[in-house]
Amino acid sequence: MNQPKVTFGIVNCNRLHYLRSCLESLLYTTETYTNKEIIVIDNASVEKGTSEYLDEKELQGIKVVRMKNRDPSNEFAIGLNTIFEMSTGDYICPLQGDMQFVLKGDWLEKYISYFEKHKSNIGCIALDAQRKSTIQRRQPFQI
Repeated sequence: MNQPKVTFGIVNCNRLHYLRSCLESLLYTTETYTNKEIIVIDNASVEKGTSEYLDEKELQGIKVVRMKNRDPSNEFAIGLNTIFEMSTGDYICPLQGDMQFVLKGDWLEKYISYFEKHKSNIGCIALDAQRKSTIQRRQPFQI
């Protein structure tokens, strides 16, 4: 069965610890889901180690856009728009940079299957790892 392509996007600025945690945990927990792309928009980070880490991720096939200048009032929105413009996925999943993924296995397949089954009723599915009780009250979807 062909997997729909999922685009994950992260907007980052001077938060290397969170970016690394989010990205590495995403890669680890989705390693069996091969049809994905990851886009990182970096908003002119000056934090030590960020440039080297992004270079390493580019060598692994992750798309990295490095903004030259900061615009704090608009940079998150610009980053999200850039992710949507660059995406080649069937599904686009913007992530909060401080998310960590801990559930290894077929969780992404289940999300995609659920979405495809209920396409006419769902506009988007957001991943929110820190507010499990809130999500459960909104929709009875369980992984």
